[in-house]
Amino acid sequence: MIRRAVPFLAVVALCAGCSGTSPGRAESPSQPAPPAADHGETVRTAIAATRAGTAHFETRHELGAEGKHFMLTMTGDFDFAGDLGHVAVDFPEGGISHIDEIFADGRVHVSNLPQTEGKWATMPRTAAEAHYVLRAPLNDPEHVLEQLASIHETTRVGAEDLDGTPTTHYRGALLEDAITLRITEKIRAGPPDIAPLFPDGRLSIPADVWLNSEGRVVRTRLTLQEAGMDVVATTTFSRHGTPVHVDTPKAEQTVPVDTIKGVLPG
Repeated sequence: MIRRAVPFLAVVALCAGCSGTSPGRAESPSQPAPPAADHGETVRTAIAATRAGTAHFETRHELGAEGKHFMLTMTGDFDFAGDLGHVAVDFPEGGISHIDEIFADGRVHVSNLPQTEGKWATMPRTAAEAHYVLRAPLNDPEHVLEQLASIHETTRVGAEDLDGTPTTHYRGALLEDAITLRITEKIRAGPPDIAPLFPDGRLSIPADVWLNSEGRVVRTRLTLQEAGMDVVATTTFSRHGTPVHVDTPKAEQTVPVDTIKGVLPG
């Protein structure tokens, strides 16, 4: 999907600095406005605090194209510092509508894959890659926090209430390295004619982050739009500090694999 999206984003990036003007009288010189404060460090501090603890999460990955709308949901609990968690992935319209994932001891175990015949596919967490834009490798909820640690040009939007929780909304941009973080090389490379469209090497998408009064991440949203297609990935974090427990499959219940891909695994 990023191959189709890049040319469109290139046009947006190149045109962003252009604006139409009408003839008129010259204005007297004035002092340039001071640059807006960059709140990136505030966001990064909150991300670090969130990754040092635990939380319940829900991710909604929405895709709209050609008048149709599809949504995958990922829910679970995660101990970011302890490398421990469980994820339920649902896609009612899919040939496989549900899988479960367990993160433990540096590995990810994935259920309900046809090629493993009732056993759990298992692979190292750090070896997993994303096969679709704005998807996390094996739906890892920490991935978006890692991406947002590279947020640029971050501004404070203002105070907002999210489902009864007072938050502060920040908006910035993710550049290409963050967008393509741990995406397969096949998708990262793109067609050879992309480079000339980005003479400054700048590909970006909007990124939104909401923080609570304790300095924890409450919600994130990444948005990719092009003509005829919208991709929006929204993750909500709640119940920070919740204890996390998982039932790790026994060795005889697992099948080691080199890669796991598909619509549900991402």
